[in-house]
Amino acid sequence: MFTTSYFDFGIHKSVEIFDTKTATLLKLIYSYGATLTHLEFNGRPIIEGFTNHQELEYNIFFKNAWLFPFANRINQGRYEFEGTTYQLPINDAPTGHALHGFIYNKPFEIAELNSGKSETEIKLRYLYDGHEPGYPFAFEMEVTYVLKVNALNISLIVKNTGKKAMPCAPGFHPYFKFGGRDIGDVEISFPKSKQVILGEDGLPLSIGEGFEGSKKIVKEHYDNAYWLDKQSGEQLITVKSGDQDYLVEMDFNYHLIRFFQVYTPPDRKSIAIEPMVGNVDCFNNRDGLVVLNPSESMGLDFQISIQGQ
Repeated sequence: MFTTSYFDFGIHKSVEIFDTKTATLLKLIYSYGATLTHLEFNGRPIIEGFTNHQELEYNIFFKNAWLFPFANRINQGRYEFEGTTYQLPINDAPTGHALHGFIYNKPFEIAELNSGKSETEIKLRYLYDGHEPGYPFAFEMEVTYVLKVNALNISLIVKNTGKKAMPCAPGFHPYFKFGGRDIGDVEISFPKSKQVILGEDGLPLSIGEGFEGSKKIVKEHYDNAYWLDKQSGEQLITVKSGDQDYLVEMDFNYHLIRFFQVYTPPDRKSIAIEPMVGNVDCFNNRDGLVVLNPSESMGLDFQISIQGQ
C-alpha cells in the first residue's frame, strides 16, 4: 500500500510516496521544477538526488531536471521563428549559449493525486503566460509520475495556450547511480542510433557512424548526443554496473523521442541518460522541432524500471 506525505525541502515543497512492503520510494520537489530527487526500488537508490535545497538551487548540471522549451543548447541563445528573431538568456557562460530552457526551477502545483494498492499517480502543473521576451509563447505544462513496485512511468503534456504558434522540443535529464561508486564499470546498452558529432562548444558539426549494442564507460568522458534510427515501437536503453545483480532500464517511444544524450559528470558517481525530442540547437537546425498551433498539445512518455533484483 502506497502512502503519501508532504514536507519542506528547505524553502521548497516536496512530496514523498512510499510503499513499506516493497521499500519503493519516490520523492519530488514539486515547487521547484517538478524535480525528481529520490527513487528507490526494493530499497535500492536509483537516482542521484539532492541532500539540501542549496544543492538543488546550485544545480549547474541540471540533474533530474525537466528541460523546456528546449533540451541542450541553442546557438548564442538566438533563433528565428516565423520571421521574428528572438534572444534567449545566456546561461552557459563557457560556450556563450542558452542551455536547457527555463522550466527547471519553476513552481509547479499538485493538480491531482490518486493513490491505490498497486500504484500512485501524481500530476503536477505549471502555467506560463509568455512573459519572457526570448520565448513569448504561453503554455500549460503537466507532468505526471506513476509509481509502481518496480517501475516509474513518467509523462509530459504541453498545451499551447497562446494566440500564435510556438516552437518546442522538451527533454528530461535523470542521473542514475550505482551505490555512489565510480561509474567506470557501468555498461550502457544503446538502441540503434547515430552519434551527433559535437564541436568544442557543444553544437552539432556532423552525423557519425551508426551504432547499436553495449559499451563500458571505463575512463571515458561522455557528453555525447545520439540520433535514433527510424524504427517503430519502443526503444530501450539499459544501464548496469558490473558488480550489481540488477540493471536499470529507460523505455521510450521513437515517435515521441528521436534523440538522447549521455553525460558523465566530473565526479563520475552517476551517469545522465537524457531523452530529447529535438537535436542540439533544434530551434535553428529544426531537427525534431515541434510546432504547436494555438490550443494544440504534445506529449511524451517513458518508463524507468529495474530488472533482475
